[in-house]
Amino acid sequence: MNDLDPRLTTALHARADGEVHIESLLAASVRRGVRHRRNRRLLIGGAAAATVAAILATTALLPRATHPPAPAGTPPRPSAAASPAVVLPRPPVAGSGRSLPAGAPVGDAFQIHLDVTDPDVLHLSYSSAAGLESLRVTRGSTSPNGYDTYRLALGDSPDLWTGEGAVAPLPEAGRKGEMKTGDGWAALRWQPIDGIWATARLEFRQTDPRPAPNARGGLLEIARWVRLDRVLRCAADFRLGWGPENARTVSCGLEWSGRTGLVSFAFGTADDGSPFYLTEITPGDVHPNASYGGVPFQSGRDGSTIEVGGRAFVIEAGTSGVPKDVLQHMLTSIQPSPGTVDPLTR
Repeated sequence: MNDLDPRLTTALHARADGEVHIESLLAASVRRGVRHRRNRRLLIGGAAAATVAAILATTALLPRATHPPAPAGTPPRPSAAASPAVVLPRPPVAGSGRSLPAGAPVGDAFQIHLDVTDPDVLHLSYSSAAGLESLRVTRGSTSPNGYDTYRLALGDSPDLWTGEGAVAPLPEAGRKGEMKTGDGWAALRWQPIDGIWATARLEFRQTDPRPAPNARGGLLEIARWVRLDRVLRCAADFRLGWGPENARTVSCGLEWSGRTGLVSFAFGTADDGSPFYLTEITPGDVHPNASYGGVPFQSGRDGSTIEVGGRAFVIEAGTSGVPKDVLQHMLTSIQPSPGTVDPLTR
């Protein structure tokens, strides 16, 4: 387990009570996992910041370099070239995935097409579902344009555009670009690729809540950082040996910090449109108090938790109504399986 830069702990702890917008089903899964880790650590006396700082090491990464930001007014470059000056580790690159410029649909096979070349990234929250991908970025320092977090989405994402504000064209951002500004926030809509809509939203520092004159520069800056020319794996690297016949994976997510990440999945059934969730959490504080089929796990108020092969997972029903014994059967069937993308693959 690696210790992350103390700036990450400080920055995320300071923003722990900030506004959260859910862009996809998996964002809800990630939120439940973070809450679950926080509650469990409070019960055993751990620090709240450790829920984010103690990230589980997973697969080895391929470091990627980025192009430095272009001058103001330059359209975004989806296929940003590499530069040896800045190294930004990312989740594993999918060897067989199709990129968006090559014709892949948004959210294809729970793969991640949306990324950024921001040179000062501390924490990334990815999610991917059919027709919608989202990314929340936490920066290590505040941009000169007055923000330190921002959100991006590909596909239909009204949450990022919501709010009363003035709308104006912003063609410098790319095809059909327009911006909206409100008190303390700004949003951008454009087409980085013909037929594919992207939305960006930034929230300004509380000490500088007014959007003007920083909104335009901030949105153009973010648009230039968007990268769409490769495919990252939302890799499970485990499989579920059992699941209900009518269960299906509907989305996946990845919390990424430095060189490590935690994966989450949302599942649905034909009987109920509400999802239930399987979320990876930091290992080490699982205390079995029950068993299913002879496999020990911890049963608690927020769900059931298990450690398998040095990794820990919690399964929660959400509002799906899936019976507890079904969830426990799924949880205790987890098996390590390198290269798996959909854990329900049979």
